[in-house]
Amino acid sequence: MKTDFLPQEFQVEYGPFLYPEESFTIHLRDDVLYYSPDSSEDNQEEISPAEEEWNRFWQELDELGVWDWNLHYDLCCLDGTRWRVKIVYSDLEVESSGENDYPDNFLGFWEALEELMDRDLKLDI
Repeated sequence: MKTDFLPQEFQVEYGPFLYPEESFTIHLRDDVLYYSPDSSEDNQEEISPAEEEWNRFWQELDELGVWDWNLHYDLCCLDGTRWRVKIVYSDLEVESSGENDYPDNFLGFWEALEELMDRDLKLDI
């Protein structure tokens, strides 16, 4: 059963260019979030935030202005970190990615994501 606090789409990818084993992904499938600490489909953990946690996450994204992110952020280096976010919720959508560069409010987004996931996500910026 679909509820109105769940996103239609949710994907987060993050990791260093030179150390792919340190990458991770978060994605939504069948209304359940899956976290893979090494970006492999063999190593996934189900994450089930409560409705209040989702609602707090949406409020924080609204306050941060995440829905207004640019499509791409890039700083001219061939090593470092790449990231990608695609979230569709209600009539709102953000699809953004970057290589060694981030929107100004990225750390706020990351803190909200860690709170939603109830874990410390490795961030190296």
